[in-house]
Amino acid sequence: MARKLDRGEARGERERVVGAWARRLDVRVLYCRELQHAWQPAHAQLCVDGG
Repeated sequence: MARKLDRGEARGERERVVGAWARRLDVRVLYCRELQHAWQPAHAQLCVDGG
C-alpha cells in the first residue's frame, strides 16, 4: 500500500503534474489565457435592435 503524501509532498507533486501539462500547451492557448479570454462556451446572436 502506498503511503500518504504530506502537504509539502502533495503540493510538489501537484506542481510537477501541472507543470508537465502546461509545457504541452500551444503558445496560442497561453496567450489567450494571459489576455483573460473566457474559457467557457458562450452563445451570441444578432439582435434586431443592433445589440
